Amino acid sequence: MIFVRKYFICFFILFCLGLLSCHQNISGKECSLNDKKKDIDTNSKPSLDEREWSILVYMSADNNLESAAIADFIEMEKSKLNTKNVSVLVLLDRNPSYDSSNGNWKNTKLYRLKTNNVSDTNEILSEEIECLELGLSSSSQNELDMSAYMSLSRSIKFMYENYPANQYGVILWGHGEGWRGFCYDETSEKRMTLTQLNSGLKNGLNGKKLDFIGFDSCFGAELEVFYQIRNYADVAFGVEGLLGINGMDYELLFNSFTSKKQKSLDAFIDSVVMQFQCSYEKYSKAAISVVDLNKIENYFLSFDSFSEYVASKINTNEIRDEIQNCILTKVNQFFYEEKDSDLHIDIDSFVNELSACSVKSEELEILKAEYFNSRNEAIIQYWDSDEQDGSLGVYFSTLTVGNYLQARHEDRYIKGAVDNQIDFVCDSKGYVPTVGKNQSLLDKLFYFNW
Repeated sequence: MIFVRKYFICFFILFCLGLLSCHQNISGKECSLNDKKKDIDTNSKPSLDEREWSILVYMSADNNLESAAIADFIEMEKSKLNTKNVSVLVLLDRNPSYDSSNGNWKNTKLYRLKTNNVSDTNEILSEEIECLELGLSSSSQNELDMSAYMSLSRSIKFMYENYPANQYGVILWGHGEGWRGFCYDETSEKRMTLTQLNSGLKNGLNGKKLDFIGFDSCFGAELEVFYQIRNYADVAFGVEGLLGINGMDYELLFNSFTSKKQKSLDAFIDSVVMQFQCSYEKYSKAAISVVDLNKIENYFLSFDSFSEYVASKINTNEIRDEIQNCILTKVNQFFYEEKDSDLHIDIDSFVNELSACSVKSEELEILKAEYFNSRNEAIIQYWDSDEQDGSLGVYFSTLTVGNYLQARHEDRYIKGAVDNQIDFVCDSKGYVPTVGKNQSLLDKLFYFNW
């Protein structure tokens, strides 16, 4: 097993004590619904001619993020967003245990966002709407499994059929675990895997394409994730590592977007990045990525080719140890400081640092240049609070007790080990480990001795 030096990860201690955690739990006083109705945007459902956007916020809060979900919903309501031209649907799944506000209901509800909420409480005042496809109606409530791909697909279909617009977006809100999946549901004790996410998007869109997919979660901006969803949206955004204590600031995001003359995709993305910069400029290890999914395949291929070449040059234990040490001590990393935490590495940092190792050559410099050409085409915006260069993360290994790395990868990440693997694992030739130990980079680093 490979030892991760304590001095290398000590800066994560403050990170894990709460400076950066998935979301902040926020509670507030109850208020009367009738008293506040007059403060809410009560515009009628707009026509297609008026509606520029329809956005689905898929809020998986049947877990310890329940209070944070309520807080984020209130942020949306407090914004000045004009819901005549931007319809926001919030599918909110709650948990019985973590928050008792808003009548302490425990199942799943669908809302059409109403804004200009001037209340100082955390009472949701948006319009609850029916969605028979999901079993949600005034007379029939339903406890949805938000990790089930059919919940996502039916929500997307409902948005397209009932809220037609010029542009569409989906934000996946909740726990995120990179290549392992998203939207953990405590009732079902499951997460939505990337292959299930693929099915949910494919079935829900039925040949259409979203303008954006966003991840308000930890570990959303991983190459495995964006490569998996490449066919279902033009743009994706997320964070490489842990998302901060407040998640996204929806009031700031929507107010910024409202202030822009043109309600374009670029305008929305600029507002996403701006709110993140304002929220996390004083924190360490906060990084957001915005990617052109139409260019992500070339980005993946150039990264894989670079990895394959480095692997071909590892033919002694000494070179292997040098590469291992370079990755573990020099490459920018993102992970939880706890047992069983996945270790993600930034790909820009990975390529730069390995290009300076003993395997460097003219050919490797060419592959490095090809990688950064494809990287510059694919990455629309990147911002890091530590002012480091970066792009996307990629899974490397998992930490165990004592900050060691696991000696073996899970079968789902070993090419050919099981059926129904994610696209990244299926398509990689130079990076992921393989059943036959086919001399990929991770094969050489973890499973070879000379």
